[in-house]
Amino acid sequence: MTVVRPIGTRELAAIAAVHRLAFPDRGLSLLGDEAVRRYYDWQLTGPHDSVALGAFDGPALVGFCVAGVFRGAMSGFLRTNRAFLARRLVTRPGLLADVVVRDRARRAIGALARRRPRTVPAPAGGASFGILAVAVAPACRRRGVGRQLVAAVEDVARARGFDRIGLTVDAGNDAAIRFYEALGWVRTPAGAAWSGRMERSIDAPRPT
Repeated sequence: MTVVRPIGTRELAAIAAVHRLAFPDRGLSLLGDEAVRRYYDWQLTGPHDSVALGAFDGPALVGFCVAGVFRGAMSGFLRTNRAFLARRLVTRPGLLADVVVRDRARRAIGALARRRPRTVPAPAGGASFGILAVAVAPACRRRGVGRQLVAAVEDVARARGFDRIGLTVDAGNDAAIRFYEALGWVRTPAGAAWSGRMERSIDAPRPT
């Protein structure tokens, strides 16, 4: 039986391993374990109000979810780790031949070029609770692990007084979109210009 419980920085190595298994072709994964570890370290220790939940099959971490209120989730990570990331690209020049890494590097340079405060304020109108990442090891998919993690993080959002929870998914990732829609999530705003934003009302009944 898979057990979901809070996790923290002690599990960073396991989190990085699951991330790279779940998303082997993502730019962050291609930068290596240490880059992934640093990314999640920032999400758990930066100026956020975040929560991390892990799904365990015995002692093994087989999935995780990171969610909460984030202030500079990507820009802060880039600023904090810019020297490390630059060294990684310099020592692995072949990475820039990968279109995913090249695109992420271009975006990162653009983000660093923009002057932003070290701590990004909460959005106008109040803080927004969102899911940053849900990852499940491929060997454990189709066992309800992702569903358990999403349900658990929705409970956290409810306990903290939020009435809605959001996330952004790749608009071309049909499998992920179907997964969230099956859990009662809806695209917002609906229409042809949809960018991948999805939301769910905390009070809405969960699909069975």
